[in-house]
This record gives sequence, structure tokens and C-alpha cells, in this order.
Amino acid sequence: MIKKSILIIISLMLGFSSLSAQSLYEKDFEYFIKTLEENYAYFEGRGTNWERVKEIYTPRVEKIKDLSNFIRLIEEIWNELYNGHMSINFNLPSSSRLIPQGADFWVEYREGEFVIVDLRVGFNAEEVGLKPGMKVTHFNGQSVILALQKYLPKSFTDYDARAYEHAANVLLAGTHDQDRKITAVWEGKSKDYFPDITPNRTANFQMPGLLSTEKMEGNIGYIRIHNSLGNPELIKEFDKALDGMMDTHGLIIDLRETSSGGNTVVARGLMGRFISEEKPYQRHRFPYEEKYFGIKRSTMEYVSPRGNLYDKPLVVLVSHWTASMGEGITIAFDAMDRAKIVGTRMAGLLGAIDCYQMEETSMQFCFPTEQLFHVDGTPREDFVPEYLMKESKDALSKALDLLKK
Repeated sequence: MIKKSILIIISLMLGFSSLSAQSLYEKDFEYFIKTLEENYAYFEGRGTNWERVKEIYTPRVEKIKDLSNFIRLIEEIWNELYNGHMSINFNLPSSSRLIPQGADFWVEYREGEFVIVDLRVGFNAEEVGLKPGMKVTHFNGQSVILALQKYLPKSFTDYDARAYEHAANVLLAGTHDQDRKITAVWEGKSKDYFPDITPNRTANFQMPGLLSTEKMEGNIGYIRIHNSLGNPELIKEFDKALDGMMDTHGLIIDLRETSSGGNTVVARGLMGRFISEEKPYQRHRFPYEEKYFGIKRSTMEYVSPRGNLYDKPLVVLVSHWTASMGEGITIAFDAMDRAKIVGTRMAGLLGAIDCYQMEETSMQFCFPTEQLFHVDGTPREDFVPEYLMKESKDALSKALDLLKK
């Protein structure tokens, strides 16, 4: 699902007295906390101490008198859940860019260090010379481990690699109002890099059209999805593209730039062209019902055949910028034993989201309310491609090798 943020240039004045403003933020905060408590699908198996979250943040909302500070408070609570699949529709200049769509490189936490594992091809970080294998030591002059403290959860302190990596990637994506200086070490030498010396491409990133196609050497078809999995028009465009590929010996579907997710209608529309019979492609679990009624509920979602069948070999390309519905399509093709998956680990976004709206401020907030799994029971966020690559840019050549064989 593609979300548009409203950039708040200055602290907004809502025209209420201090007392009434304070009351309206308390009211919206109460609704926000209650909605999360009842519906958030991923309290289990993660470190967040929700009771402690309420203890930390409830007293603070009583002192809030303007929308800007309320936005900051909500953003801090998102840090407690440490995953990129939460959002609100209001932004401040000081707000962090959302990940993965706002990131141009990706780090992992390895033995106390933050190592670049992937670069977004054609974006700022790559253009200034950052590369996989570099160890990022400082951000804007401050050590990374100190700078990321503001993004770590406050409700617990026993952090695992997931918590550190989320905080580091949010930090290194930067904020809307400040250029980045990245200090990285390569072959024992430290150097400063300035990715935003030119405008940050993630800010207004838009690819031309919904997809692009090419017939490659060896009569291999190639369809690249342009971050358009939430646009129903993609189904028609994909059909047209695939119909022109029916004589190819194999096909590559490139999902490496689908960072904004999408919806299941589009996903099932695309996948239906590659199967001859109805097949399961994804498990859903609904923790809400189990939490309140003690009754487990899970469902299996299916995809049905549609249109002219493409039955030649298929490879799907993924990256850290394959997110949400892109991740769902990937595990589906794997579950249906219909494609080889090539690339790095994906964005690892949690579950399926629902959105709610606060009454007083009209702020919309979105978070995962359903847990999602591969058909074999593997959590979607833990899926690893069969052909795991060190860098996502190498995935295409690997795919061509597989299809030529």
C-alpha cells in the first residue's frame, strides 16, 4: 500500500486553548494506544514491553500542546516496535525517512559493527562510492552506536540484531531536513562520504511507467515492476507485456524496486498467469481472536489461474527493496514451486497492515494486524532466497545463468 505523507513545514497551531489542545492529544493518544494494544499482531517473539511503553509515553502526552510534538511522540512509539511496516500520514522536516523506501543502502549488524550489505542501484549512496563490505563507523560526525540510540526501543534493553539493524538503517537513511555525512572504513582506511551532495533520489523517486520489458540474449524475457504493485492498472499492463513474451524460453520478473508494497488483487492477478490450477500461496494468522477469545484463527489464501498460461521456466529477482506485497509474491512463487528466487534477503516487513484514523487530529496510522507466513509455515519476514546473493545487482546475471542452463 502506497502512503503519501503530508510534510509539516512548521509546528501547526490548531486554534485551541492550551487546555483543550492538551485534552485532544490525550484523547487521540488513548485511542492510538488502545488500538495498537488490541490489534498489533507481533507482540509475541519480540522484545517490546508494552506495559513499559505505556508507562514511558503516557505521562509525556499530558504536556503536549502542538501537533508537531504529538507527531514526534508517535514516531518514538514506532521505534518501540522496530520494523518499517508502521506509518502515519503526517511528517515533519525532522522526521526520519521511512525504510526501506527512504534508504539508498542497507547495513547489517555483525559482531558489534555495521556492515554495508547492499546498495540501491542508481541512488545517492552508490553514486558517491559507498559499497558492500564497508563498515560504517560514524553518521554526521557521531559514532553510529551512539547516534542510533534515539531510534532504539526504550521499553527494553536486551537488544538483538534486528533491533540494532532497524535503528541503524533508520539512522543512515537520514531525515528530510539534513544532509548526511557517512564515515566508512574500507581496507583499513576511513573516509567521509556525502550522499546528499545532490538531491536525495528517494525523496521524489518515480520510475517511468508501471513496468518495463526486454527480450534478452538467449530469448529470455524480462519484466521489471516499477514499484507499482498497488496500482490495478498494472494487471492490464502486465498481461500485455507477458502476452508478448509467450514465445520466450524463460522469463525473469524483477521485484527489486517494489519498496512501497501493494495489494493482493494485483498480486493474484500477476501470479494467476503462471499456474494451471488453483494453489495456496500464503498463510494468515489473526492474533486478535486468540488473544481475546482463546481461539486460534488462521487461513490459507489461494491464487487461481487466469488468462493464457505461461509455463516456461521463471526466475524472480528480489532485494532489500522488495517489500510487503513484493515479499508476498516472492514467497508465493516459491510456495507454488513455480519460480526460482534469486537475490538478497528482502525488506523483512511484518504482516498485513490495517489503517485507523484518530478523531481529533485526523491522523491516520497504519500497522500490521495479521501475521503472514509461507505455505510451509516460515514467517514471511524470515524467508531467504534459494539463490542468496551478496549484492542485489548481481541477481540478474545469476538469473540468466539459471535460465540458460
